[in-house]
Amino acid sequence: MIISLKRLASLFTHPREYFAGQDISILDGFIVIILLFLATFFQKLVWVGPGSPAVSPLPALGQAAINSFMVWSLYCIFFFAVAGIFRKSTNIVKLSGMVGAAGLPLVISTLLSGLSWWVVSLANLTPNIAQWLFIQNGLSWLGLVLSWPGLLGFFLLRDGLKLPKGWSIALIVAAFGLLIVAKFIAFI
Repeated sequence: MIISLKRLASLFTHPREYFAGQDISILDGFIVIILLFLATFFQKLVWVGPGSPAVSPLPALGQAAINSFMVWSLYCIFFFAVAGIFRKSTNIVKLSGMVGAAGLPLVISTLLSGLSWWVVSLANLTPNIAQWLFIQNGLSWLGLVLSWPGLLGFFLLRDGLKLPKGWSIALIVAAFGLLIVAKFIAFI
C-alpha cells in the first residue's frame, strides 16, 4: 500500500512516467476509487441547497457508490474497448489500476466541493446561489478536465496503452465532448 501511495504521489508531477511504468497495480486504482467514494459520500452529506433537506447517510452511500465504483467500471470498459479497437494488448488488472488512478483529480475536486459546502454550512453563510453554483460546477468540470475524460485520460491512452498522440487527443476530445453534449441534453 505504501508503494502504491508513493506511485500515486508522482501522478501529478510525472504523469507520463506513471502511466508508462510497468509496476502499476490495481491497488493504485482501488485506493483512488475508495478515496473518491469517501469524498463523494462526504460531499453528498453536506451538499444541501437552500430550502432543501439534507441527504441521509444511506442514500448518500448509494449515490457515492454509483458515482465512484460504477463510473470506474464504465471507464475501465471504455479504455479496454479502445485498447481492443487499436489492437493493443493490455492486462485488465493493470488497466483497472491506471483507470482508477486517473480519477485522482476528481477526488480532490470532490473533496474541495464538499469542504466548501461544509464551511459555508458551519459559518451559517448564505452565498449568492448563482455564483455558488458556478463555483461548484467549476470544481466539478475542473476535476473532469484533469481526470478520466481529460488530461490524465490522455496520458493513459498515449503512455499506458501506447496509442499515437493524435488518436489519444481525438479520443479525449470526443469523450469530453460527449460529456458536454450530455450536460446540455440534461437541461432540455
